[in-house]
Amino acid sequence: MKIVLKKWIGRKLCRSQRNGGFTLAEIMVAAGVLLFVVTGAIGIYISSLWIWNSTTVTVDASQEASKILAKIVYGVGTNTGIRAAQASTVNASVYDGSFMLGYTAPGGESNLFIYYPSAQCIVHSHGNDEPVMIGTNVVAFSANNATNGITLQISVAKREGHFVSTNTVSTFVKFRN
Repeated sequence: MKIVLKKWIGRKLCRSQRNGGFTLAEIMVAAGVLLFVVTGAIGIYISSLWIWNSTTVTVDASQEASKILAKIVYGVGTNTGIRAAQASTVNASVYDGSFMLGYTAPGGESNLFIYYPSAQCIVHSHGNDEPVMIGTNVVAFSANNATNGITLQISVAKREGHFVSTNTVSTFVKFRN
């Protein structure tokens, strides 16, 4: 009995010493699993950055188009916009490759919005004041007169790195008079 017990205790000690660490195969399997997890996480992170950047460019284009349209409809600074224009004075025309939208405000001030396709910008001119640029990256601007108002449409394109986004905004402005 003594000999059997000694052999059993000896085997128990050897087994507990052997089980205290990891074998090379176990370490290699764990490293492989960790590599797959880290690779997947990096892939998700990179695709999230792409989505974030493309969404940012799209939102920037939309905000720029809305801001330009608001300046035309409601006015620039203290000048009134086309919303306050006298219907009979609104004139949309093309001259020398530039699109112009002119009108006279109730106080008699003349206002002019000029779209320069080559420079991709819209400029506001009020009477004899210095022209003010109200928007850039404009790829299209149009105005269509109706009997009781005018439809305005603006397209803005933004580019940042590989991301390009074009956003078109339009509105109908009903004349008050």
